[in-house]
Amino acid sequence: MSFLLYFVYWSYYSCPVYSLYSALAEVLYQKMGKLKDAELPLSQRCCTLSISHGKDGTESTCCGLLIDTRHGIILTHASLLSQMLTSNSAVLRDLKEEYFSQSKQLSRFEVEVLFQKTQVENLEENELSQPLNNKLAPNFLNSELKSSPGFVIHNASVQCIFQCWSLRQVLSKLLPAGSWDFVENLTDVDQGNEKREKRNQNSPEYYSLLPCFLLLKIRNWKPFESVLDVRLSVNNQQGDRVEIQSTPFGSVSPEIFFNCRSQGIISNLSGKNNILILTDARCIPGAEGGALYFCDGKHRVLMGIMIATLCWKNNEWVGLSLAASLSEILDSLNDLPLKWSDDTYYSVNTHGSQWTMSKVIKSVQVNIPHISVNGNWGSGICVGHNKQGQRVILTCSHVIGKGDPTSVEVLYKPVQTPYRADVVYRVPMGQQFDLGILLEQKTSTSEPGIKVRRTGTLRQGESVLVIGHALFGRGFDLEPTVTKGIVSKVIRVRNQPVMIQTTCAVQAGASGGAVVDMEGRLVGLVVCNARDTSTGASYPHINMSVPIATIIPVLDSYIESGDKSVLRSLCVRNPVIHSLWTMEKFKQDPQVLTSKL
Repeated sequence: MSFLLYFVYWSYYSCPVYSLYSALAEVLYQKMGKLKDAELPLSQRCCTLSISHGKDGTESTCCGLLIDTRHGIILTHASLLSQMLTSNSAVLRDLKEEYFSQSKQLSRFEVEVLFQKTQVENLEENELSQPLNNKLAPNFLNSELKSSPGFVIHNASVQCIFQCWSLRQVLSKLLPAGSWDFVENLTDVDQGNEKREKRNQNSPEYYSLLPCFLLLKIRNWKPFESVLDVRLSVNNQQGDRVEIQSTPFGSVSPEIFFNCRSQGIISNLSGKNNILILTDARCIPGAEGGALYFCDGKHRVLMGIMIATLCWKNNEWVGLSLAASLSEILDSLNDLPLKWSDDTYYSVNTHGSQWTMSKVIKSVQVNIPHISVNGNWGSGICVGHNKQGQRVILTCSHVIGKGDPTSVEVLYKPVQTPYRADVVYRVPMGQQFDLGILLEQKTSTSEPGIKVRRTGTLRQGESVLVIGHALFGRGFDLEPTVTKGIVSKVIRVRNQPVMIQTTCAVQAGASGGAVVDMEGRLVGLVVCNARDTSTGASYPHINMSVPIATIIPVLDSYIESGDKSVLRSLCVRNPVIHSLWTMEKFKQDPQVLTSKL
């Protein structure tokens, strides 16, 4: 009998629709002859998984998610098997032909599943007021197999491996094997060093498993009722607050790391129905298969599953984590020939973002053009229009590139058609500030330009966003990437701000992008992140920007008068400022940047 999913679409904030959901759910349960119960606390759905392999007892480990409490089914990422599958294995051959495998090879893998016993401090505030029905309590937390303090352990078998076709498509386009690398197992983490050259190249098997997932079945399962609440992927938006719940290092030390949380935002989305989620929430190896939640106030809703933790592009650590939409993964199960049950029940939550930041982010993104020069690219900021109605764009001098180009190509995401922009002025390379001014030959959009913060001192610890065309060029049809952090420091010379440091993740391509406050007002221009010159390791969460408050009087004067000569004052010939931006006073110690994120 086929494995079917009953999808019930409802609105979290709409009483009539919610009533319809409740009535329909009741009918479904009555048809099945079963009772409806309270939701299983989210913390009890998360687990760690481990498989021992090899004569030396080498262990592969990651996280998993209990998606079906009637049959004891766990969903996890296929990277759990990456060390055990060779290129000529029957499993990988099946995946190439049918995108699904129940090969006998899978039945040989015995998986150990670790759950944490219920603890009051681990429950959500809303879960504390809604205890589970005693008759339907989760008996799996009272395992008779074996246990350790605070945990219970089960054995599970691998039922199948499958891949999401739409996820494979977007991964092959955005993250090609020749440019991107990932941590394949815990041994790849070389003393916490993010320098890619010290690690081996990813195996072809690992790349082939990136869009794949496993379904595990717990042995001797004691079934009980529970509805899995999942957020529909098409409602996800850049800037949505998210939280990863996972166990760093997997089963290595669960007493310390089990169900740790990390918060961030959705940095970008791609693929059919937003199946690929990029987030600046931080996680490390062992978190693959962990849960990604959409956070709405004090409530969390499942929205994704982690597929990659530490990532490198062209040997630079990018500081972003990758997840796949859970609603899309579950939807893909409908097409698989699974022979379990026809009464598995899922609730798909379709309520949209209640956080107003999505509107703020969109208002900024329309003013962040993609700047292309001789095959290289960066970002820019439209700071206004001159009296002829032409858009004035602020960017970095190094984005314009070496040589002396007289024009560059400018592309805005909604327009899709590139335009030429004249290079009006650029600060000579190697001098401060790293700025360039462009003037569009033809106005490509009617947007008024970005809002500039003109009042109020930017303070240390203040929340900010970085928005720019990081990582992905114009051929990927993506919105500018968004990362969130705080102002870690504002460096001043003679009480004038000359540099802003933030903790936002900044990658190649973001140069010339915007640092904005939480109202979408421009406070800085992204210039660079930090790099250890002795090892080549980059640090995306340590980055420097030019304070807009210092240069906006010059920009205002040029926009008002059209006099190019006023832009020469953007080139600052102050030796103190120059030494700050070039870190000249640290040249005697190339190991200055030694801390590892």
